[in-house]
Amino acid sequence: MFVLKEVVLDTKNHIINAVATNDNFSAAMKPFFDSMSAEELTNWKEFVKNADVKVYQVGTNADGSDKDITAQIGSMVKFYESNGTTEVTSADKYSKIATIKVDLNNNWPTDLAFDKNYYIEVKFYDAAAVNGEVKGDVLNSVKLPFTVNIPSINDIFVQTISGFKYLEDNGIMHRDIRPGNILVSTDGIPKIIDFGFGKTTQEAIDCTKSVSLNWAYSTPEEFVNNIYDHKTEVYFVGKLFERLIGDNNISQLFKYSVVLESMIPPNPDNRISSFQEVVRNVTSENSLLVKFSKDEKNIYSNMADSFTGVCTKMYEDTKYVEDLEIITAKLSDLLQKSILETYLQSNKDLISCFVSGNFRYITKAVVQVNQVERFYEWWNQLSKDRKIIVLNNLWTRFDNIERKMDDDLPF
Repeated sequence: MFVLKEVVLDTKNHIINAVATNDNFSAAMKPFFDSMSAEELTNWKEFVKNADVKVYQVGTNADGSDKDITAQIGSMVKFYESNGTTEVTSADKYSKIATIKVDLNNNWPTDLAFDKNYYIEVKFYDAAAVNGEVKGDVLNSVKLPFTVNIPSINDIFVQTISGFKYLEDNGIMHRDIRPGNILVSTDGIPKIIDFGFGKTTQEAIDCTKSVSLNWAYSTPEEFVNNIYDHKTEVYFVGKLFERLIGDNNISQLFKYSVVLESMIPPNPDNRISSFQEVVRNVTSENSLLVKFSKDEKNIYSNMADSFTGVCTKMYEDTKYVEDLEIITAKLSDLLQKSILETYLQSNKDLISCFVSGNFRYITKAVVQVNQVERFYEWWNQLSKDRKIIVLNNLWTRFDNIERKMDDDLPF
């Protein structure tokens, strides 16, 4: 259940001519509440604390747009319970209301034409938005006639993927991936919660006691064989975002559609293998809009060629270093130790700038110090985003280095 900054009840499709009906015009809440699960309704009641109600007169601005007349008739807006007659005025009214009406029993302003079309728009806010605090408030992926105003679906996706990559890197599987366990603060920061089903990758997993208990959508094919791994979690996170994007009709705003499609095939053989790979593919998508000069490409290629020229094998425990500051510090240290040399005296130290764990390497001094110096100077001038793109491309080169089983000891 994703926290969204605001949820909009938009009744433009239910425009009412006040004169023709000779009645109140309203925005009905009951169908929305009826469509909620018990958990969703509980979350709504707990977190929704305020609303911004506006009334519009259709097409009456000079430019033909809808005119906001809230200031003129705000006192006529009333909240009612499901019987339509009992007014709700309590502090928690936003969790109880069934109908929001413009009460025409009051006097209609004389400066407003009465025989026009009108509609009500309501924006419901969570407690964090009201109190100015950052909390993990939850509102379900909403259903029509609601639409979602999301700070940035792309940022939320990338940050969520990064969060699950962190779990993956630390050998933890969440096992209860559902909307209610991914919270997004009002400033668009996602938080992964509820590790009650969580397991390490070393523990045996019973699929019948994991996410499938709370999962509302189709399950992946590996469940047939009682398999649950990080590739399974990739599927569940992908399906959540597929549903969120589809339900709210925001596919045109989402720029990682190709990545998302690679996460959700039911057959694990056709699915992207890890959150690490998802993050790398996201970086590749971002790099399409970034340009590097010919000289920059040469500097990168020389470093990539030098690395792959001296690193001959990697192992199951070999990991790519992701911390940009660690890479920078190790490169600096390497150059300090090579300040009087023409060639690097330790290929191992060069490789260790970019990978950790075991690996094989040649000992012959073949990498020129000035090539590393040029790379280091260029690297220090790059923005964080451009460094990530460079690193992602280096990893693509590293992927081509042979991988060995851990029982084959490295030099």
